[in-house]
Amino acid sequence: MWASSRVDHAVWADLLPLRVLDALLHAGDDAPPVPPRWELDEDEEWEQVAAYRAYVAAGPLEDLLRMHGDRHDAAVLARCRVDPVWAEAVTGVWMGRERWKQLPYELRRLVPEPQRVPWAWRPDSVGPRRRRDRRGPGR
Repeated sequence: MWASSRVDHAVWADLLPLRVLDALLHAGDDAPPVPPRWELDEDEEWEQVAAYRAYVAAGPLEDLLRMHGDRHDAAVLARCRVDPVWAEAVTGVWMGRERWKQLPYELRRLVPEPQRVPWAWRPDSVGPRRRRDRRGPGR
């Protein structure tokens, strides 16, 4: 099983301790050594670290807050208060309006407010309704 699959499964089953997400978010803090074949400058290294953190935020952290946030909201908020990496990471989380409204006020100020869409998605809908062409096929 791939590492990302294990992390996903652990988040979905609520088996992933927050300290693991903490380690994932801080994995690139000291600009990891770059293999000689890549020859990246320091700015490119930090861009990779930022992209990695965005992946963690939009993946495991987002899933944790959406699926089990009621149990973890306070702990995530506590980390956001003292750690700017966590505060930045939650800005990459997207969730539905109902779940967003359940977040503590301070956390709602960090997590982007869900945007309203002109049509509500339902399993049987694929977008705004279109007028059917009554002339029949091929006309």
